[in-house]
Amino acid sequence: MKKKAPKKEDIEQLKSQLRAFVNAAELDDVRLLGGMFYQNLRGGDLPDHLHTAIEAEGRLNEEHKSLFISAEIKLYGTYEGQEGDDTGVEITAQYGAHYTVDSRINLPEKFVKFFARTVSMLHIWPYWREYVQSTTGRMGLPPLTVPLYKAADVAKAIATDSAKLASVTKTAKEPRAVRRKAKSTARRKRSS
Repeated sequence: MKKKAPKKEDIEQLKSQLRAFVNAAELDDVRLLGGMFYQNLRGGDLPDHLHTAIEAEGRLNEEHKSLFISAEIKLYGTYEGQEGDDTGVEITAQYGAHYTVDSRINLPEKFVKFFARTVSMLHIWPYWREYVQSTTGRMGLPPLTVPLYKAADVAKAIATDSAKLASVTKTAKEPRAVRRKAKSTARRKRSS
């Protein structure tokens, strides 16, 4: 049995409510709550493919008119033809974002979930990019610049019905040059 498509008026009303909700939320703070990283490179070669997975959820405090978003973002690298869960590089971070919300706005739960998966990612993502770039450098790897979180990423999140976002697969940029640098770094470390 097919579900009926929502009426245009209902969609417009929902968009209007959503706009009011997004405009009512004021970012107070973004914090790194935890992080983890490791590397298990094959012969000094960097992974061929990078993948990102995001989980985000929101908690509303009606009494204090505040919103807390928790997000876990994971970057992991895999090799061509790799089987199993073994990754060459993995970096994970957990963030918390606190918002104050205008007390005149009604805050339906569905908007909180939507906000966590879309708008808050625009606020948290710059902190994630800095974390990945500085962590890869500290791991002795070429610093990695994570791409911007764009409107297309928000649209993809909107299309996702659950709080867990689909993994976004990206191929490592300049793999040969990066691999060469990683190999020479690994050789230097072994010879010293």
